[in-house]
Amino acid sequence: MKAPSPQLTTPLVSRSLKTVGVIMILAALLDIAILLFPFQPSDRPWLIATADQIANRGIVPLMGIVLIFLGYWVDSVASVPTEPRSSLQDLRFWASLLASLLGLIFLLMAFLHPNNVRLNYSAALEQINEESSQFQTQQTNRLTGELAQQRAVLDRLIAANDEQLNQAIQGGVIRQEEADRIRQFKENPDSLQPFLQQRETDLRNQLQTQVGVRREQAQRTARTASLKSGLSTGLSSLLLAIGFSIVGWSGLRSIGEIGGRRSI
Repeated sequence: MKAPSPQLTTPLVSRSLKTVGVIMILAALLDIAILLFPFQPSDRPWLIATADQIANRGIVPLMGIVLIFLGYWVDSVASVPTEPRSSLQDLRFWASLLASLLGLIFLLMAFLHPNNVRLNYSAALEQINEESSQFQTQQTNRLTGELAQQRAVLDRLIAANDEQLNQAIQGGVIRQEEADRIRQFKENPDSLQPFLQQRETDLRNQLQTQVGVRREQAQRTARTASLKSGLSTGLSSLLLAIGFSIVGWSGLRSIGEIGGRRSI
């Protein structure tokens, strides 16, 4: 069998490249359109999440546009004859126009997205501080109730006799160390109040530490997420803007040169 001649394979390769390029562009644009629905421009978290996903998909239409130009390049290298067409009938014109438009969109994203991330981070910090204050208030109220309950239990045990204390130890209500401390309170009633105050101070310090750790962890998580989104999506959008702009303007300029030669 004879190998297919270049005159037969070249149109097939060129047509395949153009077809795959168009399909990639349409699929990417459809995917982006679905991401934008429902459109929520006033919802900053939605804007950030959508920008992240669009930036991740931005390379697909760029590759599709490049494949279209590659298909025309194959035609030019093989000297495949083509009928003269106006710019509006040239697929390269629309591909270049789309590349220029996407370049502008990604350039706007590169500047607007970091600002949205910054504003969202500020709002997240306010929410974290508010939630921390609410948590601290709830835990303080719980601690106050527990301290009052412990004071009532101590008063009741101090008023009990040795036989009742021994029964409480045997019943597992209190430990031996606690019973010894209660006997000390009986012998020295003035030591009860300092003990309770010290216990309250220790518990409140523990609560402050717990609240601070929770707040710091939440702030660190929000800061890391904002930094990743701002840098990743911002830089990706900027690179895509540069790539689309170069391809778009180069394509429009080359089409203009081709049109000029045709008119001569």
